[in-house]
Amino acid sequence: MKSCPSCFQIKKIEAVKSEYEKQIQELYAEIGRLTTQLSWLKKNLVSDLTRAKRAALVKWDNPDISIRNLDITYIHPQKGWMYLVAIMDWYSRYVVSWELDQTLELPFVIEAVEKALARTKPEIMNSDQGSQFTSPQYKAPKRSRCPHQHGREKQGH
Repeated sequence: MKSCPSCFQIKKIEAVKSEYEKQIQELYAEIGRLTTQLSWLKKNLVSDLTRAKRAALVKWDNPDISIRNLDITYIHPQKGWMYLVAIMDWYSRYVVSWELDQTLELPFVIEAVEKALARTKPEIMNSDQGSQFTSPQYKAPKRSRCPHQHGREKQGH
């Protein structure tokens, strides 16, 4: 009788071991799929294209599929700081517009946005929640020139 509990424990251990080995095989298969996808991405990376070829990829006339990203970064020259705002097309990684300034004040951001919107009106303009991008002055020109964005905000999207 004393050996019966160990029989059940052995069967339980074998079942757990079998399930564990199955999970390991599934993870190895997933690693293989991800490796294949990464290889494809490296071969087809658009950032390897010339500036002219990337500009040709931008969907200038079709805002339904265009997405732009904008952000601010700082540059530290020998003295002081400079701030760069860039607006980039996600698909082609083409810089649609940019501005440089010595301060983080709003006007240089609005200038970059207005220049970008004069060229094309994307479906989505993505940014972080920095103070420049959440200010009413920033939102006003964007809404008036991006009808798609304005419509989405009104619908609560």
